[in-house]
Amino acid sequence: MGDRWDEETGGLGMGFHLESEESSSLLQTAVSVLQSSYLDSTSQDGFQYSQAILVENHVFLSELKAFAQAKEAAGYSQEELEETFAFLLFDNEEEAKEVCQTGLRVNSSSISTLGDPAKGVYISKYADCLHPRPWYHGKSGYIVICKLIKGKVKVVSENYTTSYTCPSPGYDCHVAVSRSNIPSKASHCQAFEQSQVTICNRTVQTACLRAAGEHGAGPGASLIPHLVFSSVFPFSPQYYVYEVSDGSTAERPRQICPYIVITCQYREPKEMPVLAIESL
Repeated sequence: MGDRWDEETGGLGMGFHLESEESSSLLQTAVSVLQSSYLDSTSQDGFQYSQAILVENHVFLSELKAFAQAKEAAGYSQEELEETFAFLLFDNEEEAKEVCQTGLRVNSSSISTLGDPAKGVYISKYADCLHPRPWYHGKSGYIVICKLIKGKVKVVSENYTTSYTCPSPGYDCHVAVSRSNIPSKASHCQAFEQSQVTICNRTVQTACLRAAGEHGAGPGASLIPHLVFSSVFPFSPQYYVYEVSDGSTAERPRQICPYIVITCQYREPKEMPVLAIESL
């Protein structure tokens, strides 16, 4: 029913499973995880999900467990060892499956505000905030839901210089300082409106339409300010995750383990036309 790789074919003893009697339950599990991880509650009206594939990479699962055991022995709290979820977006299924085979590795991100991308990896906190380019009607992709043990988390100021922030000794993860005037579950429109980022005093609609032109969405594309976090989002919606051992950083942090690959598509809700954001 689904693809399967093992060590003999270079797949690190892993498999992708899509069993007909279980696929419906797996899809429901995946959708539940995604919807509970939205930044914007209105995203539920726009994202549609279809096929879900369970990832079973025995090497990564073993290493996730070993990471937890090592940190427990080092005195980490249960809260620090709790498994949570984080997300990656890919344009095609082959790219999604490749990261499930090889893992999320350093030098895989163009983002650098929370830490040096050569020493750690970036992964999204929110299931609706996955990419610097905005979602537009009809855009599709593949989301990899990953299990994540954040460990000890350090809150850092975002760094927009080329002198990248290094991994912090004694920690495993960086997150950005949140703007105090923006609720953690504010909508993207609210967050944009309240942010102090300079965008030449343009309206949200103008910024989104400019983004559409820059990223090939086509003239007249209907956009909302979802996921334009590279220049207009008021805080980084990412985790910066790293693993330091004996003074060196791991190429693939063990605390991230791919779990489910799911197909997604964005359909703009009819009740949210582009003109509606002019009122902001």
